[in-house]
Amino acid sequence: MWDIRSGEEVAAFRADAVQTLAFSEDGAFLATAGNDEILLWRTDMPHMPVFRHVLPAEAVSDLRVDAEEGWIRYVSGTRGAWGSVVRTLDVGDAFTDDWRDDDTEARFSPDGRTLVTSRNMEAAGRVRFRIGDAREPGRTVELPEMPCRAERKTSAPRCLALMAFSSDGRTLAYGVSEQRPTAHPLLHVSLWDVARRRVTASPRLKEAFTGGGNWLASLAFGPRDASLIIAQAPFAGATHIWDLRRHTPVTTLPGVNGTLALRPDGRLLVTSSGQAVALPARRKLSGAHSPGSTAALTFSPDGRYLAIGDASGRTVLWNGDLEQQVGVLSAGAADRFVSALAFSSDGGTLAVGFEDGAVRLFDTATRQRIGGPLLTAGDTVRALAFSADGSRLRVAGEHTQPRTYDLAPGQAAAPLCDRVTDGLSREEWRRHLPDLPYQETCEGTSTG
Repeated sequence: MWDIRSGEEVAAFRADAVQTLAFSEDGAFLATAGNDEILLWRTDMPHMPVFRHVLPAEAVSDLRVDAEEGWIRYVSGTRGAWGSVVRTLDVGDAFTDDWRDDDTEARFSPDGRTLVTSRNMEAAGRVRFRIGDAREPGRTVELPEMPCRAERKTSAPRCLALMAFSSDGRTLAYGVSEQRPTAHPLLHVSLWDVARRRVTASPRLKEAFTGGGNWLASLAFGPRDASLIIAQAPFAGATHIWDLRRHTPVTTLPGVNGTLALRPDGRLLVTSSGQAVALPARRKLSGAHSPGSTAALTFSPDGRYLAIGDASGRTVLWNGDLEQQVGVLSAGAADRFVSALAFSSDGGTLAVGFEDGAVRLFDTATRQRIGGPLLTAGDTVRALAFSADGSRLRVAGEHTQPRTYDLAPGQAAAPLCDRVTDGLSREEWRRHLPDLPYQETCEGTSTG
């Protein structure tokens, strides 16, 4: 993309075999159509599209973008011939105007009702945390800030925000790991009482860490919420366990590191580096029980499953004891990685969030995909949570406000019925679905 006045290149968008393109009226969005897919980009965020649509062996011409109405429209036809069909794509929240430039991390409580977010404000030397009811994103409480004073040695972030809820969601552990390449890592942590809205403790964890220079990358509550488990960066350093009642270090697990997932019964700890540790014995399991390197991992609420997602977009389901793979849910894609995972309360549905903003649902019993991807804002998914009854999914992104998506079939059908104004008649049903009994697809459908 070039600035016409200055003649300078201002952005480059990676898309294959582009045949046609179009800007939104205000220039804030760019749509491209190639041989295989239509992509939508924010022109100020050219590194990743916010919407994808796979083309079903069709050629695209006369591409149009309307950000106010929320659609992309094009003429579809067979390749090598003039198109004769106009198609309209609903792009959901991709045209949102609440996009923020700063990066946000997020965590939901185990019941999905509470959301904590962090914003790294390195220029100001601090990290800000906010917590609130996930159902009302606009109503939050600001937690006491954490310092970010580490000396900058590289262009990488100096500080990493760490957040973890207790198993009952009543306590939040939050903190900041400061990068110190020439010394042991420095961690500031506080415990926040969610109901009373106050800090209850700020453990002095400095003496828990020895060795030099490795990031503290993950935080989790231990069995019965009696300890904190603090892990260093993947493939480097160790994991440390801190007794919250005695305020003393318990032990160090050398060679165990990365993002942490604790099975709900507290008897198995798994890391994104592929290690598995039996608790409370603190015994590392053999490599046969390793799920391998992962980008995201989580246990189902009943501990029956462990879901892992990697940097290729591949999602794999293991049984909760890591004895065998149950199935591969998504085969992966070269240009996306899994960034968040969440099970429904009964473990029957798994939500998978990706770096490019896509969110897909899978049935854990059949290992089949449920419907198409949710129409999100196209923002990197940082956290996911189901409502208690599984009818809604909450999505927290890196740059946008958290959103709630209604998964009930009736709610999904409503906007489609509004668009077509009429559902399938009995004659149309017999033609397209001859083996199924007739059901009214939209209220007030003509039955002729």
